[in-house]
Amino acid sequence: MERRKQQGIEAIGDARKFSLHVNPQLVALLEGGKEKLQGQYSNRSIEVIGDESISEGAVVETPTGHVDATLDAQITNIARAIGEARNRLGERGVQ
Repeated sequence: MERRKQQGIEAIGDARKFSLHVNPQLVALLEGGKEKLQGQYSNRSIEVIGDESISEGAVVETPTGHVDATLDAQITNIARAIGEARNRLGERGVQ
């Protein structure tokens, strides 16, 4: 979880304010470490929001966009990459 959260936060670039959407069970934990988190990321304004649709990982939202760092999104991306690789191999006649 920590690694995925950090990847999402790093991907937001210079945004001064962002929201971190996580499973509601993690809200209290992240709120408890919010000051440390803000210090690690140049005192950015961080809002932690519970989202029942997230089982693991997080979605980071900024005024300019969002980064989906959930486990579900990562699995979807891996499946898509495998499908694309299979298609490329099929086009080359490789079985």
